[in-house]
Amino acid sequence: SFYTAGGLYVESDNSVYENNIISDNYNAGIFFGGGDGNIIRNNVFSDNRHNDDQYGMAQITFQAGGNDNIIENNAISGDGPCQIMLWGIGDDNIVENNVITGIDLASFVYIPPEGTIPFT
Repeated sequence: SFYTAGGLYVESDNSVYENNIISDNYNAGIFFGGGDGNIIRNNVFSDNRHNDDQYGMAQITFQAGGNDNIIENNAISGDGPCQIMLWGIGDDNIVENNVITGIDLASFVYIPPEGTIPFT
């Protein structure tokens, strides 16, 4: 599949997104507004983000909940503040074996849910 111009907005559970080329979107390539048990695997992401502010959207953005999600074996590239952003998500999410290039700030950003203390 080839996604362009809008990217994907997902609120579902137990979805699999693999073997896609996702590029040239104004916001995130894939934006998860919650959802559990999703797998993002073997995709190519390039030049997806909102550059109007310091943080904007990453190529892959999880926000507002979500547990047991997996982001693995993706090629992620393009200029921007970060490539993967986990913003206020839940438990047991896995990010592994991704090739990440072309970042300005950080390849991976984790912002814990409000009121939690990460990495204790």
